[in-house]
Amino acid sequence: MEWDEAGGVGAAGGVAGTGGVAGDAGGADSAGKLGGAGRRGRAGGEGREPTECVCTALRMATRSVNRLYDRALAQAGLRVTGYAILSRLAAAGPLSVGELAGRLAMERTTCTREVAPLVSAGLVEIAPGTDRRRRLLQLTSLGERKHAEGRPAWERAQRLVAAEFGEVDIRDLLARLGRLLDSSERLGTREAVFDHDA
Repeated sequence: MEWDEAGGVGAAGGVAGTGGVAGDAGGADSAGKLGGAGRRGRAGGEGREPTECVCTALRMATRSVNRLYDRALAQAGLRVTGYAILSRLAAAGPLSVGELAGRLAMERTTCTREVAPLVSAGLVEIAPGTDRRRRLLQLTSLGERKHAEGRPAWERAQRLVAAEFGEVDIRDLLARLGRLLDSSERLGTREAVFDHDA
């Protein structure tokens, strides 16, 4: 199955050790599963309360999936947010912060914060655009190598999640999440929706 890697927004921090990856979260165990046996109790949903809140349910699922991808990408010294940024820049070429933020459905300030450790690590550089006032983000040669290094770990995480959840269900989920994102952003442009007097 082919996957589009240039997506996904996760936990803060793009580079392991900068945004922080737990010391015991290093990749896969000998059984071929991400993480160790000690984590399986939480994975079973013990003590988890069901919720009807769309936002809470999405955040719960996102935190759990983030942990899986972060563990997989830790072996390449990356976290899932950093890998998503590298993937976008690898696919699209140089982008402004605003353009990158738009493609990842991030706030501009959040995107700036997430890019900063990648710049500090020498994976992304800020280059002048055609307009001197315009600054573009682009991968360095080190960033290209780091992205290529992280790709197999990302693919493995994708396969494991798809095998556990079901490939057809994953495709359906991604399509539905895309529709939910579109709906949410349309609602976000209608400020009056949340006015008490509306």
